Amino acid sequence: MGMRPPTGTNNIHARYRVGLGSSGNVPSAGVQQLLDSLAGMQQVSNPQPTIGGTDPESLTGIRTNAPASVRTFNRAVSAEDYGALARTFPGIAKASAQWVLIGKNMTALTHPYVQLTVAATGGMPISQSSVIGQLRSFLDQCRDPNVPLRILDFTRIFVDIVVTVDLDDRVPRQATFAHVQAALNPALNPDGTAGYFAFDNLDFGESLHLSAIYAFIQNIPGVSDANVTRFRRMGPGRQRSDGRAQRYLDRAD
Repeated sequence: MGMRPPTGTNNIHARYRVGLGSSGNVPSAGVQQLLDSLAGMQQVSNPQPTIGGTDPESLTGIRTNAPASVRTFNRAVSAEDYGALARTFPGIAKASAQWVLIGKNMTALTHPYVQLTVAATGGMPISQSSVIGQLRSFLDQCRDPNVPLRILDFTRIFVDIVVTVDLDDRVPRQATFAHVQAALNPALNPDGTAGYFAFDNLDFGESLHLSAIYAFIQNIPGVSDANVTRFRRMGPGRQRSDGRAQRYLDRAD
């Protein structure tokens, strides 16, 4: 807490938590046995998917989340404090908070509240897991209990984009085209890299600009020219089956 530890021996203790990371996030019925055998236990299973397992934080994540403890002093006062503290909680990948002052009928609310929108690691929903309860308990220790708080899952907004690319004749066409597809992938690639439209690369409510997409595509090695023939927002939850690149924008709803 900023104070020099008192002089002595065996007066500093460190605790380490070891786990499987994101590989521990398994689907329903993915757990078949326990690590330690228990007398009388014949069979185990998980009725719900497990979420919350996270890999070691990247340097980018450390740069983003480390200042939160200094900026908030572990106290949630402003809406930004709620989002900053939520992002430091294990298993939470993204968080955004705002004051809600106006109701659905466009009238001022008698009791305004803080709306916190969160996403678990990998873009997993948290509404059907214990993480949301653990997060609320964590925040309740850091905030004024008289302030109403609502914690919501994020909403996925899909984008339909069609791009025609011209490849340099001096590069292998199939390999270069596969590289372009990986660079625009809306998910993680097999090698662990994230595409331009991946969940890890965009934040809640972040705008997508056509000029930035052009600049990104034309900077891919082997691409000589690009033409975006369609770029539009799709309704929440709609997905394409034709393999065209698409990406969801996450926002507080």
